[in-house]
Formats: sequence, C-alpha cells, structure tokens
Amino acid sequence: DFLILTRKKRDRIAPYADALTSLNIPVEVSGAGAFGESAEVEALTVLLRALADLQDAVSLIAVLRGPLFGISDQELFAFKQAGGWFSLFYNTGDAAEAPPLSRTQTALRALRQYYRWTSILPAAAALDRILEDTGYLALAATTPGGANAGNVLHAIDRVRRVTEAGGSLADAADSLEADSEAASEVESLPLEPGRTDVVRLMNLHKAKGLEAAVVFLADPAGGVA
Repeated sequence: DFLILTRKKRDRIAPYADALTSLNIPVEVSGAGAFGESAEVEALTVLLRALADLQDAVSLIAVLRGPLFGISDQELFAFKQAGGWFSLFYNTGDAAEAPPLSRTQTALRALRQYYRWTSILPAAAALDRILEDTGYLALAATTPGGANAGNVLHAIDRVRRVTEAGGSLADAADSLEADSEAASEVESLPLEPGRTDVVRLMNLHKAKGLEAAVVFLADPAGGVA
C-alpha cells in the first residue's frame, strides 16, 4: 500500500531505506544502485581481495574490522603492539597453548582456513562455507524483508558466474566493486520478492506503471534551492 519515490540519483534512496530499516519496517528497494552500494557487497568484496592477495594487508584489516569479525581498532592496535602482524601466515600457535588466543588471532586463524577452502573448492562453494562459519548470511536474513540476505546470495551468484568463466577471486572482487561504481542501476533483491507487506522504495523511472494506495514523493527538489 505504501510507495516512496525519489529522484533517480543513487544517494537519494539510501537515507530512506536506512531509516525504515532502523524502525524495523520491511522495505523493498529497486534500482538506484541498491545492490552495489550495500554493506553486504562491500564486506564480500574486501574479503575476496584479502583472500586473493595474501600481501594485501589493507584489505585484511578491513575484513577484521568489518561485519564478519567486528574487531575494534583498540584490539587491532593491542595485537600489533604485542608483536603481531597482519597476515594469514601469522603463526597463532597450537590451539592447546595458553594463554587463550585474542579475537584478532582467532580471526586470522579462521581466515587462514577460509583461504584453504578457496584453494580446494569452487569460489562460490567456499563462500557458502565462509558465510555459514561466520553466521553472516543468517544475520543478514534477520533484516526486515530479507533484502540484506538477498544481496548476499546475489553476490555469491555473481562470484560463481565470474569464476566459472575462468575468472579469479580478484576478478570476482572487481565485478562486485564495479556494481558499486556503475552508472547503470543494479537491483537489490530481497529473499521474498513480490511481498505485499513491505514499503516499496524506488526512483521515478522504476515506478512507471505501478500503483499504490499511498505514494510519497520524497525529496522532490533534489537538493535544488
């Protein structure tokens, strides 16, 4: 019954989608780069880069700080000050040794296992295992409408297509990054498309031919004074 329309520019939709999600209101977003600009795509892109290039410490730290592990800057600094170094080759020692591993050490050990999976499994299958191990897909599925989980599954499908065509993990990361930079619009795909108990949010171009009982024309001036 509710439809919110914005101007075509991508940055017009995100504030409304974020506000609705924060209120636990199911929302279905169409167009305006909703998929490419999602946090899920960003998280998977940096993960792929870290696993594709073991010398890429910047991407590795981004993964550690990101939603897959959520390690704070203070914890990372303490790890570095204690003589640690940001690499999958960092020796975390025997699991039976004391003292217990820090969260950073535990995350590096997990990432080393993820790298092994990418070496022996197809990329999409390795990502499936990683998402199961981290619980990230399950977390994304708890969002209203499941749009976040839809983005995760859509991203895995893109990785599958790139790697099955002979591309590397780095190529898959480039493909996902291109979605966030592309002028063309890439749809955000909810887990249950076509639901009626959601607020639909889209740009004017996408709304052609659609009807709703209540329509909001949001930000009609588009920042023009």
